[in-house]
Amino acid sequence: EEVVDKHSDRIFGENSIYIPIKKRIQENNNSFANIPDAYLIDFRKEPKLWVIENELSRHDSFKHVGVQMLQFASQFTEGSYKIKTILYEAINSNQIFKEKVLKLLKDSKFENINHALDFAINENDFGFVIVIDKISDDLYNITNELSRRPELIQLQKYQSGKDEIYLFDELL
Repeated sequence: EEVVDKHSDRIFGENSIYIPIKKRIQENNNSFANIPDAYLIDFRKEPKLWVIENELSRHDSFKHVGVQMLQFASQFTEGSYKIKTILYEAINSNQIFKEKVLKLLKDSKFENINHALDFAINENDFGFVIVIDKISDDLYNITNELSRRPELIQLQKYQSGKDEIYLFDELL
């Protein structure tokens, strides 16, 4: 998670804002609640919300990752007001986030943060991104079966002495 946070502009693109907040989204009619690792608002075209899950390949693709994605899909379909509130508060309480969003809004048709969040959450389809150290065949097959197929980003670390290098493909 620290590596993804540190390199988020490079992984997700400079026209996005990575918000690493862990907040539970649970509606009353759900008996479960998961906490995503982060949210991403992508401003490349019209604002789009991505739910980010940072994973390790040693976690079971079906029991852990697949179930989480199904639960997230249900939570985020029903909990849009709570999501907007969480993101709005996170952006407005962090000067770096706020300045970046205001800069990204200048090149868009959206008047303010509130307007952009409304569009990203309520009008544009949200998506999921799984950042993982190794994409296995099992993970690929399981996520391929989901109706909201997550984007998979493989993030590999190479180290020689104190030097670290990360290899990944940028989102989309």
